[in-house]
Amino acid sequence: MRTFIVDDDSYGIRLTDTSDGRNTASMLINRMYAWRGYSGDHQPTDDPNRITLTATDKGDVVGTLSIGIDSEVGLMADEIAVVGLEHSPFIEMPGVIAMTPEHPLAQCATVSPEAMVQHDFIVLNPEDASRRRLEGMLAERGLALRPVLETPYAFSVCELVLRGMGIGLIHPMTAVDYLPRGLVIKRLDIDVAFRSLLVFRPGKPLSQNARDLLSLMRIQAERDLAVIKHALR
Repeated sequence: MRTFIVDDDSYGIRLTDTSDGRNTASMLINRMYAWRGYSGDHQPTDDPNRITLTATDKGDVVGTLSIGIDSEVGLMADEIAVVGLEHSPFIEMPGVIAMTPEHPLAQCATVSPEAMVQHDFIVLNPEDASRRRLEGMLAERGLALRPVLETPYAFSVCELVLRGMGIGLIHPMTAVDYLPRGLVIKRLDIDVAFRSLLVFRPGKPLSQNARDLLSLMRIQAERDLAVIKHALR
């Protein structure tokens, strides 16, 4: 175990390489998910391509960090640099506006920029490429968002929308798991693209397992697209 000092507080950093260590990390992870309203048993696995570290304070686990190692293929957003990596587009589609069924814009077939900026808006972080594209398009029209909250994650936008905190621009695929909970999505009159890239280790062919994974990803993407298309009718 290594000890680190942060702002006069000391924390022990330990590798969870035993069943007891993984069980302790699992308890904290499950409490964190439960606090956000999710259930289930989230158990760190004994995976040779992943390690989980725990941070302890006087023997109590207060944080976890899981790190994946040497994956053959990855999926990333387009604002991340791909220097030194082989990459190809996975999916690109226009963002949609997420809202509750009770929101005034839920009665509209599509949402205009002029109508959108009249409402409280949950924004993604400033470095998010889709947010920069949206704000640039609005600026060309002399418009600006009315941000009330900022988050790095589109699923957080969905959660906050469902709690009535405002509306937000999201990748349509983010909405799939939230549509059964009542989330409504509407097309935006301007095309704000969300792009996802596949990245590969350069100079090394993909294994059969990696090719099978990509095939399953594309099959699932087609299924999700069908759900999104139905929700946008």
